[in-house]
Amino acid sequence: MMHILIHQIHDELIVECRDDQTNQVAEILKQNMNTAIELSIPLE
Repeated sequence: MMHILIHQIHDELIVECRDDQTNQVAEILKQNMNTAIELSIPLE
């Protein structure tokens, strides 16, 4: 899998990847961002 973090603005990430890897990369990023720190309130 090949992806490149292009830009980060506050809590937004801009990532470049192949079209066929979009869903997989998005799921990995979502999992990592949601578990980066333990919060006392839910994110969703």
